[in-house]
Amino acid sequence: MNTSTKYALYILIGLVVLGFTGFLGYKIYSESKLEKFRVHTEQTQVLKDLIVNKKDYISGLAMAEVQITQNDSNIDAWLWKGVSEFQLRKYPEAKVSFQKALSLDPQSLPAKNYLELLGSNSNVVISQESDSISRVSFESRLGVAFDPKVLTFLQAAPLPAEEGMEFISGSYYSTRSFNEINTYVKNLVFPQGLTASAQYAQSTSTVVYEKKNTAKNTTYFVSINKKSDDRVMVIISFSKTK
Repeated sequence: MNTSTKYALYILIGLVVLGFTGFLGYKIYSESKLEKFRVHTEQTQVLKDLIVNKKDYISGLAMAEVQITQNDSNIDAWLWKGVSEFQLRKYPEAKVSFQKALSLDPQSLPAKNYLELLGSNSNVVISQESDSISRVSFESRLGVAFDPKVLTFLQAAPLPAEEGMEFISGSYYSTRSFNEINTYVKNLVFPQGLTASAQYAQSTSTVVYEKKNTAKNTTYFVSINKKSDDRVMVIISFSKTK
């Protein structure tokens, strides 16, 4: 074998080795990306199940925070963190989470919708937007007519929901006593009464109810909270299949 042939053979072997190394590197890189995607998908599904299906917002919030610690650019974790904080009435924290999600994805519709609901003041739950729902329409869908002398209507609007579901939230306030409003709202929204399990948060200034009406395939959430200015804030949400 002459010198030229040897050099050509060495070059060919080098190219083969280089090509194989590149292929192997790309394969490892691709498999790594696929594994990360699989883990991310599984984690997101667990979060969704905790928050959407089980309504376990405290656990959902904790899990989202862990995922954010692992990857600060995890937009899904920031969104679910914001949803959990919103449901736990941690409105300032929810606003920060949704703003972070929007910074990661400026086209994120859920982040935009929740930030619109929170408004520029994080104590304002529903914003004045074109998609807001009137008092008459909201109470008609709810199946309840509140006395305007007892509850002053603020606003109502649809919230982001799973496909095929309708999720609407409305807010009211009253200058009457916390106990009076608690009894009034509870009797109108839940005329058939409530079991002990339907009430999962209560203090001298806050009470939260959740009840599913199987016949109507609707789940109702009611939060009654006494504010520092002695006004009583009432937030009523319901979700149902369209």
